[in-house]
Amino acid sequence: IFDLLLVDIGVQYTITSIARYLIVIASIFLGFQQVGLGSLIVYIVGALALGIGWILKEPISDFVAYFIILVQRPVKIGDYIQIDDNTMGVVRRITPRALVLRRRNSTTIVVPNSYMFSRAITNWNYVRKYIAFDDISVLIHFTQDPEVIRQLLQDAAEAHPKVLKNPRPIVRLDNFAEYGYKFMVRGFISDVYTLDQWDIASEVRLLIVKKLRENQIDIAIPVRAYAPYNQATTAESKLGSMPEGGNIKE
Repeated sequence: IFDLLLVDIGVQYTITSIARYLIVIASIFLGFQQVGLGSLIVYIVGALALGIGWILKEPISDFVAYFIILVQRPVKIGDYIQIDDNTMGVVRRITPRALVLRRRNSTTIVVPNSYMFSRAITNWNYVRKYIAFDDISVLIHFTQDPEVIRQLLQDAAEAHPKVLKNPRPIVRLDNFAEYGYKFMVRGFISDVYTLDQWDIASEVRLLIVKKLRENQIDIAIPVRAYAPYNQATTAESKLGSMPEGGNIKE
């Protein structure tokens, strides 16, 4: 019958397993009835009910969480969410048992509904129609004019076609770092490009580098002084030949 109806193999397995268990349970009950132990059936049914209730505790919790999702709508189809460090993706389906997420590497992850409600959820598409990609930090030498740098970074961020003009990108002098001015660049994009936010941020970084190079401005890097090789080896030889408890005099 399954072959004639072209039933999916997973559905075939489910129906066959349930039918097998029902036949075994019915056979046991009829056997007890035939040998005159029908009174034990009530206790057996009670024990089975307790066992099934314990087994179905988590599925029942998932089913209750499913209705909470439908009513409160903390997530919806198409939202990009993150539950923990390793659980994130686009919501493709919401079932009474679990959420089906599609990850950026095209793999699918199934998350029980109750698991989601016991943890904090990051939803990029919850309310607004736009999101901000991760802040970009740029370190510039103290010798440069910070006002000029701020305008160059603003121009670079606004030059990207997918970065929104309203709200405008935010560029600010975030801190005085050890090696220069630390600027922060934050751009906003439509939630349509939620999955492209990392690529867009990378392209904005490339535009920033291009803009700075066009104006002969370098990104600050740490500068460390190292002793010449001959001086270092001389010092090591002196330490190696120094007598125990002695001092080196120059």
